[in-house]
Amino acid sequence: MHQQHWVLRYAFESNFLAPVHDLLTKGCTVLDSGCGPATWTLEMAEMYPRSDFHGIDVSAVYPEDIKPANTHFYMANVIQLPFPDNHFDYIHQRTLSFGLTQDDWAKAIQELIRVLKPGGWIELTEMPRKLAKHLEEAGLQNVSTKKTEIPLKHGGKLGSLCWDDYRETCHAIKPLLAEIHPEWASIDVYNDYIDQCGFECTKYETRNDWYTSYAQKPLQL
Repeated sequence: MHQQHWVLRYAFESNFLAPVHDLLTKGCTVLDSGCGPATWTLEMAEMYPRSDFHGIDVSAVYPEDIKPANTHFYMANVIQLPFPDNHFDYIHQRTLSFGLTQDDWAKAIQELIRVLKPGGWIELTEMPRKLAKHLEEAGLQNVSTKKTEIPLKHGGKLGSLCWDDYRETCHAIKPLLAEIHPEWASIDVYNDYIDQCGFECTKYETRNDWYTSYAQKPLQL
């Protein structure tokens, strides 16, 4: 998951795209939804020491003891956030496509909007998912989207980083996939399959589309 952070930061050339730099510099309250090991949260907390960063995840893989004073972490689900209404100035969330069902997505968007202050910004980064449509249908304004193509196992440093992340993800979900394909229970067979995927990615110059959409909560919603 650390690797995934570096891939996306490299691809989008920034840790965020929403127009919140001045806000973060002056000091504001930020939510990192689905923070994982909190790589993004920790980097941002160091960059913007006047802001207060809160990370949530369904698993406690974030640091609990050694962390900056302006970071706080909670075990929580995005569809039921433990925060009051209108609490955060900026909300950041990414790579939850495989963790939420279609119905959960609608609930998650509404819950994120609930805890976002009027005039605050929300930013989502995912692989093909109609992010802008979700934000517009939820009543947000000033919606903007940036698309980037990330090469897989070709195209230099970015392609290598993305492939390393892909391999790591494949091994993380191996037990689940082995239930569908019993032959993949064998690590040798599974590694051969991943290697074949890598060969094809290089041969056909495979690329993954990633999108970042951000939007602002109206003063009246």
